[in-house]
Amino acid sequence: MLRTIIKERYSCDEVQVFYTTQEPYSQYFYQLSLLYQIPMTFHSGISIKNSHPAQFLFSLLDWINDNYSITRLITLLKHSSIYIDLKETLTLQRLASLLRESPIGWGRERYIPGLDLAIEQKRRKMENTSEEKAQEFAKDIQCLLTVKEWIGEVFIGIPDIKPGDHISLPLIARSLSGLVKKYALKDKGNIDEESVMVIEHRLSILEEALSVEFPANEVLLLIKNLIEQERINCSPPLSGHLHIASYKKGIWVGRCHTFLVGMDYQKFPAGSDKSTMLLETEKEALRHLLSNNEKNRVEQLRLLQLILSQKGKKHLSYSCYDTVTQHEQAPANLFFQLYRLQKKDMNLDYNSFYRDLGPTRNFIPQKSMEIIDDGEYFLYFGKKKKIDLQPLFSQKYHTLKEGIRVDRIRRGEGFNAYNGNIEVKTAITDPRKNRGIVVSASKLERIAFCPYLYFMVDVLKIKPTKEMVYDPTTWLNPLERGLLLHQIYEEFYQTLLGNTKSKKIEPSYSKHWLLLKKIMTESLAEKRQLY
Repeated sequence: MLRTIIKERYSCDEVQVFYTTQEPYSQYFYQLSLLYQIPMTFHSGISIKNSHPAQFLFSLLDWINDNYSITRLITLLKHSSIYIDLKETLTLQRLASLLRESPIGWGRERYIPGLDLAIEQKRRKMENTSEEKAQEFAKDIQCLLTVKEWIGEVFIGIPDIKPGDHISLPLIARSLSGLVKKYALKDKGNIDEESVMVIEHRLSILEEALSVEFPANEVLLLIKNLIEQERINCSPPLSGHLHIASYKKGIWVGRCHTFLVGMDYQKFPAGSDKSTMLLETEKEALRHLLSNNEKNRVEQLRLLQLILSQKGKKHLSYSCYDTVTQHEQAPANLFFQLYRLQKKDMNLDYNSFYRDLGPTRNFIPQKSMEIIDDGEYFLYFGKKKKIDLQPLFSQKYHTLKEGIRVDRIRRGEGFNAYNGNIEVKTAITDPRKNRGIVVSASKLERIAFCPYLYFMVDVLKIKPTKEMVYDPTTWLNPLERGLLLHQIYEEFYQTLLGNTKSKKIEPSYSKHWLLLKKIMTESLAEKRQLY
């Protein structure tokens, strides 16, 4: 549709687009308006989920409902729908990384102790490191202190809800309203201001509800369902704007060029009631709730009236393929009847109809003149053979070009800088010279199994991110248990050597069991504070 508007050079205020179903079309057009900066008006508005305050509220509800998991909190931070007063040198990405590394994992009661422990670990690392590394650790500590302060403020505003608890609907509505006002990102002159007003209005209605307690998960789901149905940014047609509306409202709008989308059988007319398992006597009592042929005929006549009443050229389209179910789709019956009316021959069949439809319009541009943005360059040239994309990479995607070059070198023959042949200070990185490097059995296995993996993980310190998964049936996973045992053994032998003035001594059950038991008890007590 956009390619047709550009090709025919239609001005925006001459174009009106009508859809047969509100979603997903209103969302598609809103995203296109943001992507290409096309001024659009929406008669029935857009989903409130497009605004920062609603995104913050829904992410907050998911976070609470998921037992305050770090994964949900990181999702909330990454959506950029939240306002946190961070220093210029700190970023939300770095904050998310620090939270992922922390021993919090999940649970409201684990956040403050977990952040305290993460801060203490950073301070310990600062004691025996270079000045450059110490500065990095200092920034990390500042970041953790900032998020600790923010988490504390948020927890003050949220009632202490645990899985399975009951809570008052007015209480949680009042708390969420305050958090949205304080922490949701609000762009001036944007849909965010209207979104805040709608959210506050809906939550204020809930605040006046009866103070009856319900299961917490049901209350959170109720609030989410209530808010996400709201629509914002409703507008009549404006000058210089492309107008989007339902076909039911189209008769009141008269512009030169009309586009009608969603003319496939699955979307128009309304779906049939073939899936209802009711007797005829039962259907009669519920006739006003069921879609039937009579209602479909009314909608078809309404759409026909719209098409015949509009002046200028009319463009009708339907989705011929469902990319989700991977099935072909048929056009609506009215589409076929309009074709007969255009040809003035009511005896034409579907063979003639499909033949005159012409080639299917693909998302991928078929001609170079149809390319709208940079992404479509790849889609278009990706279908061509022996096309050199290096000039495009050089102009617009320097990092991608560099990555392709590095990958080509790394895969080539020889031992080079991109597969491990780098210049390093062997006195620091070589465990044969630096006796302070601990080479565990897993490291030896890794270097024997895949030297490149050892290079990435143990030299460059590049590791895949790991999320802590909540499992109420497990206290310590195998990795945590192994680390705890190593910690206990290390402290035991260090204490043993300290007591004997570094002289070698063999551990004895009769002499040293009480010492080992004390160390083990203290370590377990410290672990239980977090787990």
